[in-house]
Amino acid sequence: MQEESKYQFIEPEELEEFEAYYKQHGRESIADFMVNKIKEVENVSVKIAVTGMAGSGKSTFINTFRGLTADDDGAAPAGDIDTNEVPREYHHPQIKNITLSDLPGIGTHKFNRGNYEEKVNFGSYDFFLIFTNIRIFEDVLWLAKKAQLRRKKYFIVRTRIDADIESERQCQPLTHDASRLLEIIREQTKKLLEEQRVYPEDGVYLISTLLSYVDQWDYRKLERDILHRLPRVKREILTFSLNNLSEDLIKEKCQTPRSRLWKMLSFWK
Repeated sequence: MQEESKYQFIEPEELEEFEAYYKQHGRESIADFMVNKIKEVENVSVKIAVTGMAGSGKSTFINTFRGLTADDDGAAPAGDIDTNEVPREYHHPQIKNITLSDLPGIGTHKFNRGNYEEKVNFGSYDFFLIFTNIRIFEDVLWLAKKAQLRRKKYFIVRTRIDADIESERQCQPLTHDASRLLEIIREQTKKLLEEQRVYPEDGVYLISTLLSYVDQWDYRKLERDILHRLPRVKREILTFSLNNLSEDLIKEKCQTPRSRLWKMLSFWK
């Protein structure tokens, strides 16, 4: 087995910066430099835009992502009617520099395609979660195209999968096949997005936004893929914000403080 590198948790550009500082200022001041770098990480913000169709579970997702239900203090009000007149920001209960913004829907007099980008400050977000259910409407495709043009990462999220499966079970009690249904939904959605040239590299995520379903379908994959598409520093911040941990995310959380520890120790050996 190949010997583990002592620098495996440090990005190459970080290592170059540390070495240059060490050569210029010497051993005595490197500890203060490292502490300041760690503080920089703690002050980094992550801004997530949650947008898409009204009634697709955006508010419920915002609560679930933060480990809350609609009954908890600080929860987003959940419902099938989109009444947002401005973007609503929800901070993570423990990590305040994680912000999820529930963006107003498109197509009203106040928020139309001509003014939407400016009014919601479209360019300020790290990435977009674009929610849809049952059908993909023109506004969802428009959002994806705008994200593409701005070189913003976006994720297409197909919700209410729990309701779809239960509905088929009720309608077809003898021939119901959940796996087949999921494949049909996935392929139909993929075909439409490919036709419009907005099919994302990570595919489409089939989820329920309810807290009780985070371990089913694609919810965990969505969490992992969001993390791995962020720059390293922002990935560390977001990793610590996730409440409902899978085994992979527990490993991510363990690796982050280990990474910071290596930064402190590597130069003293």
